[in-house]
Amino acid sequence: MATMAPAIDWSRGEQSGLVSIGTHNLRLNSYGPDRKPGEPVVICIPGLASSIQAWAAVTRLLKPHIRSYTYDRSGFGGSDLSPLPPTSTNIAQELSLLLQKAPIAPPYIFVAHSWGGILIREFLHLQPDPASIASLVLLDSNHDHMAKLIDWRTPALWSMAANLDFTTLSAYAEPHGLTPTEWDIYQADLASDKHNAQADKEREQYSPSFPVIEAKGQLQRGEEEGPLLGDSPVSIVVAPQHIGFQQIYDAGLAKGNGTEEERAIVSKMLATWKETHERLQGELTALSKRTRVRPVGCQHDIHLLEPEAVVEEVLWVLNAGKE
Repeated sequence: MATMAPAIDWSRGEQSGLVSIGTHNLRLNSYGPDRKPGEPVVICIPGLASSIQAWAAVTRLLKPHIRSYTYDRSGFGGSDLSPLPPTSTNIAQELSLLLQKAPIAPPYIFVAHSWGGILIREFLHLQPDPASIASLVLLDSNHDHMAKLIDWRTPALWSMAANLDFTTLSAYAEPHGLTPTEWDIYQADLASDKHNAQADKEREQYSPSFPVIEAKGQLQRGEEEGPLLGDSPVSIVVAPQHIGFQQIYDAGLAKGNGTEEERAIVSKMLATWKETHERLQGELTALSKRTRVRPVGCQHDIHLLEPEAVVEEVLWVLNAGKE
């Protein structure tokens, strides 16, 4: 008779394994020092259709300081497909189940990139007292109104990008923080059929997630309610993403890409992109009484391009939480 493998103690050692959340398994990974009772841990939340392998530099640099975790969302990497579509609310529920089943108890420091900021706010909506369990580092996080105001998916922009070699654009050729081995693993994951099939499913759920999170009113809470996270520390890291899109437009224009109408659409959006993006990022300070906004010089994938800055913000949140 076969014996069951012993359960993994996710508070100790560097581990990688499957955790059953009832309907299917999710792949979980742990890094860094053993956890002492009551200590915060870091949980990394990737953006839309992204690979967790891009976070290798962040988890490596965090090891001397704090225990951290990554996991593959359903359908990615080592995780099984979910019976449910990857809506923002379903992803949040699956994360909640993962943390319960592992188990990994709060307090948590969630480091969330791009669409991951929407996902983690959906997770917080599920918690009876989010201020007591979590603080945040938001890396160029999506805002409730972003898709309405600066929509990078507009067909006009990608008409301007037709047949461009992005490696010739300085904004898209920035040095990353991964080792050669980490980079190869990351690229192989991105190229896999499994990754791309699930990425397409997530992209279908991107637009619907914005009105869903907006309806929860997390950024419009009154004085009596107070911020969603009370005075739990929140760091908001902001990249100058307009630079990359401006370079796409300029290079596309030089190649004769786009119709006059498409050029006008993109030009109008770029004229206010920086101001709008910075304003929306500033509005995320409504999540807590204790926030700071940190500009960085790299483009959108901050965890990949400036992992040292991510670690600095995690340590700020960690130390601010002890005050």
